[in-house]
Amino acid sequence: MKKVYTTRYTFSGKEKQTIKDLGWLDFSARMLRSETDPTGWLSIDPLCEKYYSISPYVYCNNNPLKYVDPNGMDWIVADGTYNYQWKDDINAKSTMPEGYMYVGANAADIINHMGLNYKFQELSTNDFGMVAMDAELGRYAVSHWVNVKEKSNVNITANISYKRDDATENNALGITFNGISVGVTEISSNSGVDGDMMSGGQVSVQYGDKTYNSVLKALEGTNFREAGTTVGVSTVSIPKSDLSVNSKFSQIQVKGNWFVQKPEGRTPVVRHALVPYPISFKHTWTFKK
Repeated sequence: MKKVYTTRYTFSGKEKQTIKDLGWLDFSARMLRSETDPTGWLSIDPLCEKYYSISPYVYCNNNPLKYVDPNGMDWIVADGTYNYQWKDDINAKSTMPEGYMYVGANAADIINHMGLNYKFQELSTNDFGMVAMDAELGRYAVSHWVNVKEKSNVNITANISYKRDDATENNALGITFNGISVGVTEISSNSGVDGDMMSGGQVSVQYGDKTYNSVLKALEGTNFREAGTTVGVSTVSIPKSDLSVNSKFSQIQVKGNWFVQKPEGRTPVVRHALVPYPISFKHTWTFKK
């Protein structure tokens, strides 16, 4: 069978957003609704006041064959710092002010500039235990063996906000770099459980001489997941004020235990009914010094 390759970088080389299957294209300065509708901008051009003769909803003066707008605006950073700034009047390295470095047009460029574009390996745990004091409707209390599984994924992203109150002459949308976020996703699954198998736990991130903590929470809202699984998420935020070119990550760790969620409450998964201590998992990513 012939292998078919697909790419998320389509019209004008911009990345298609896959969240909720929206299909929007990220042009940094604004979003395009569809690659098949180049007029479908979801907001006006932030620099439209500089071009009163042109509609604020067009792209490249309605002539993309003649003109290009690779990103329109970019991130820069003061030499030797992590003080990233968004500038509307920067669109190439040649327009850089003295004492600054060119970073790029996307939040991912900040992560690359910081050297944090890691490809984290998915970690997993497969264990066996008993559902302590599990009671079947209309029957006596029982305990039975279950096979519990846990998978962990982690990613590091730039924390970016858009606030009109922070707008300046060269930052019309008030785009601000607030720091970095470490996101952890946990997927719990099981076999032979009457109820939803879930995991409860904590995420810890060691950066520099500080440790940042957060707890795993059930994924909110309507979402699609494989039958017999539950999803937990956690985000650890490291503010811009704590970032330093001399500080590094040393470890990211998530640990917790399993329980069965029923209408009447939670029941932990233990090693044995006679020794009712919850069994646990621990996943650790370490960084080279």
